[in-house]
Amino acid sequence: GKEPDLFTGLILNAKGLGFEPALAPSVVSESGEKLFDVSFVHQDVLAKSGVVAYADTLDKAQKDKRSGARPLVIRALRTISPASSDLVVPDKDVDKLKSLGGILAAGKVLVVID
Repeated sequence: GKEPDLFTGLILNAKGLGFEPALAPSVVSESGEKLFDVSFVHQDVLAKSGVVAYADTLDKAQKDKRSGARPLVIRALRTISPASSDLVVPDKDVDKLKSLGGILAAGKVLVVID
């Protein structure tokens, strides 16, 4: 088989979507499968650094040590409802996102917002 991509973090690009920053945002696929929320993150990580971090540019998010040297960048499609903190990502990105297991548990997630 081919080598898995060794990503170091996840950046969700939510610019222009009217995303409302929250302490515990969630991510679902277009078909409604829950891919990330507070329950995915280790308790000790939550206490120290929270579920996600926010950045106002993709460049800042990519330079943030939370996302590491090779973050996976996924462009969110929309929020579930207006001014929501729940993001919908394309079904085509689901497998890549699921392969991040330990990275999600370590809270190495940034969201780029307006």
